[in-house]
Amino acid sequence: MVKQIRQEFAGVHQVYKDLTALQGAMNDELDTVGTTAERFVQTWDGTAQEEYYKSQTKWNTAAFELNFILGQIGASVATGNRNMVDLEDGLTRQWGSR
Repeated sequence: MVKQIRQEFAGVHQVYKDLTALQGAMNDELDTVGTTAERFVQTWDGTAQEEYYKSQTKWNTAAFELNFILGQIGASVATGNRNMVDLEDGLTRQWGSR
């Protein structure tokens, strides 16, 4: 039995939109947590504050890397979907002209 390959353009586009929304929500939440934490950290002295800032630097680096990866995934999903739409449109024009 031959299985049919089917491309759901709208579904793939929705994945891109969901990834973008997730990325935005994640960044908003990280900003909120960071702002809230900073108010407390400002009241600390010495080693506790230094250690927090070391951890915060690691957190910021990890968040930046995750954002970069999510951006690449989103771009790949969008480009792949656009390429498939273009391919289908081209084939439709080619077959429709005969």
